[in-house]
Order: sequence, then structure tokens, then C-alpha cells
Amino acid sequence: MYIVLYKSENHKIMKKIISSLFLMAMIMTSANAQNIKTVAADFGDDFAAKLGDNRYDIDSLVITGNLDHMAFPVIVDCVRNGKLTGIDLSKCTVEDDSIPDNGLMISQHAHLVDNHCIKGLTLPQNLRAVGNHALGHLHVNVLNLPSTLRIIDNKAFDFCQHVSGTLNIPEGVETLGREAFYDWYSIESVTFPKSLRKIGYMTFSGLTSVKELNLNDGLEEIGEAAFERGLYDVKEIRIPESVTSIGKSAFYGEKYLDLVVLPYNLTTLEERVFGDCSIKEIVWPHNLEIMESHCIDDYTGSSLFLPEGLKEIKDNVLQYVDKATTISLPSSLESIGGNVLGRTSSLKALYAKNPIPPVLPVNVGQDEKLWFNNLSVDAVLYVPVGSAAAYRDCVAFSKFRNIVETTDFPTSIDDVKTTVVGKTDTVYSLDGRLAGKNFKSLEKGIYIVKGRKITR
Repeated sequence: MYIVLYKSENHKIMKKIISSLFLMAMIMTSANAQNIKTVAADFGDDFAAKLGDNRYDIDSLVITGNLDHMAFPVIVDCVRNGKLTGIDLSKCTVEDDSIPDNGLMISQHAHLVDNHCIKGLTLPQNLRAVGNHALGHLHVNVLNLPSTLRIIDNKAFDFCQHVSGTLNIPEGVETLGREAFYDWYSIESVTFPKSLRKIGYMTFSGLTSVKELNLNDGLEEIGEAAFERGLYDVKEIRIPESVTSIGKSAFYGEKYLDLVVLPYNLTTLEERVFGDCSIKEIVWPHNLEIMESHCIDDYTGSSLFLPEGLKEIKDNVLQYVDKATTISLPSSLESIGGNVLGRTSSLKALYAKNPIPPVLPVNVGQDEKLWFNNLSVDAVLYVPVGSAAAYRDCVAFSKFRNIVETTDFPTSIDDVKTTVVGKTDTVYSLDGRLAGKNFKSLEKGIYIVKGRKITR
């Protein structure tokens, strides 16, 4: 802005203009200044009285001393109805060393707006527990969990969508509650403590920016939908041998995986556990018995050898196996559902090791379109000696024009490589059995390490 004054003008006019501009600048500076208040709290205090009548004008609050749970509704009120957006609890001790249920829960939509929400939060250094929905829907970019934290309850930190960097879960935490870190879509990596034993229902659903998943040894249970709708850039999922239970839809959703390593003692692949995922290579559990519906939809490897011990494949498993030229069904397989191996356009050889064709469930019906669609006329079905007629009469295998009886069934030995095995790498035999971790002490032969076949 330009102000031009001529000599003939009254100097008083110029003084008034300058005074007005200065006053406007002071008002703007005052409006932008933060109102930071430090409060020394103690158990049993009237916390609203401590904040004073002007508590709705506070922008940032620093609390020292001892803070009881009755103070949290007052703090929430200052966020909802005032200007408060920053809270520093690092210099205080909270009652029971915990943030109570719904403690700083402002609104279920607070993470979507820029006003009336918490944009900065520093947690108490002695914090032991975070209650149900205690810190959900924060609008913070950084959130550091104190090393003293041991209990993370259901929805404790859900919808903190702006937190980025690395989430470090403290050592000593054993269980993560359901939806505890739901929709943390900006976080780039997660560090799991050695103490962790259970990941709950939908705990990490929506982790779309994470590129690697390094689960801890000692983990025992992965809950239903724990990692669904996320991990889109992750290429390998290695589930520790200590895991004995993986819930339905645990890794569901649009993932393109080069390798999945399943734990040794897993007996069942639950419904949709890897549903809507494309998987190139799988290291199977030794004790696998049941594959539930949609547990694996799309397999993109060139060969598929299902493990011995597998007894039942439910409907809609391995629907798309278009790139596999060789498929082997184990001698233990007793039942096969509809739309299993539904698309097999590249298949050249199917090996069915059980002399008795797998039984079809009653609900499947007798529609041959449920199996081996787009099958080449040159594809060969290899079966045990004396069982060709039985397979020919089974509708699931009726599309094979070439059925050959044999005693020569292949193993999954292919792409054998020589490589260096680390001292702590777990080694499996070709049939999925745990061989050990001291590779040099094993007999010469071919083994599986990190999903790759190597020679000793």
C-alpha cells in the first residue's frame, strides 16, 4: 500500500494515518499470539477453578504435579468449546499412571477438522496404561509412547491418521487391544516389542504407508482383520513360528506379495486370511489340515505344491492359479470344495496323490464349471496306479482328457540355489518340516530358507 502526502496537507492527517496502521498491526500480532498456561495440579483439585474463568482462551496447556482422572473432562471441554489444541503432560503424574477410558476423546470426527481438536500432545513419562478410546481421533503429527507403557486398550489410539514416521511399541506390552491403531494411514513403519503376544481385532487395519512388516518372535496370536485394508507396498510377510492362530481376514485386501511364510504349527488357514491378495510363493505350515473359504484367492507362482497333511479345501480357495504349470495335491487330501483351482489356463500337469478322489461337499453340486476353467487340452492329470477310472468319474476332474497312472510323483524341488545362510535363519525340509537353525550341522541335501530352496 502506498500513501502519498503533499506539502499542503495537514501534518495531523499523516499522524492519524500512521497511528491507525500501528494499531492495526498490534491487533493482528495480539490475535496470532498463543495463550500458553502452566498449571500445577494436585489430586482432588477443582481443575476448572485452577484454569480460571478464561480457560476457553487457552491455546496450549502445560500441566505439572499430580493429575487425577476428574480433570480430563475439563480438558476435553476446553478443546471442544475453546481454543485449546496443545497439551503437555510430560511433567505430571496421572492418577493410576493411566489415561482413563474416553480420557481425551474429543469427537469421533475430530481427526477430520482443523479446529476443536488436539494437534499437539506429549504423554506423561510414567504412563502405564491407555484406556478404551482414551486418545482416539487425535490430529497430531508426532506421538511418542513412553517406555513405561504396558497396557494399550481397545481403540486406545484409533484414527490418529496424521501421525507419521515410526510407531515404537514399548517393550513390556503383551497385548494390543482391538482397533488400537486403526487407520494410522500415515505411519511408515512399526517396531514390535519382543514381549508382544497378541495383536487384536483390526488393531492395525488401514496401515497403507507401511512398506515392511517385521513381526516379533514370541508373537502367538494375530486377531481377525488385524492388518486388513493396508500393507499395500509390503512384498513379503513372514509370520513367526511362535504364532499358532491367525484370525479371519487378518491380511485381507489388495496386496501383491512375492513371499508368504506361514508358521510351522498352524493347522487352519481361516476365511479370507489372505483374501483378495496375489501371492507368488508360499512356505506352508507342516501341520496344515484345513483351508477355509477364500483363505487364498490368487496364486501367481509357476508351481503349486500343497503340503502333505492337508485334508480339506473349502469353497473358493485358490480360484486364480493362471500362471502355474504344475500343481500337486497331497495324498492326505480328502475333500475339495467348489471353485477351487477355478482358473488354470497355464496348467500342464496336475498330480493328485490320493488314490481316492477328494470328496465334494453336498452343497457344491455337480457343475464342472467350478473347477479347472480355461484348461488346455494338453493338460495331464497324474494319479496313483489303479485310480484313473475313479478320477475320470469325479466331476471335479472331468475336464482332463489325459489321465495317466503313475508311481513317480514329484516334490517341490525347483530353482535350487546355493546361497549363504545366516546363523539365525530357520531351515525347513522340502516337506515343510522344521530342520533347525544350524545349517552347517545338517546333512547334505536341499532345504528351504526364507522361502527359497537352497543346497547344502
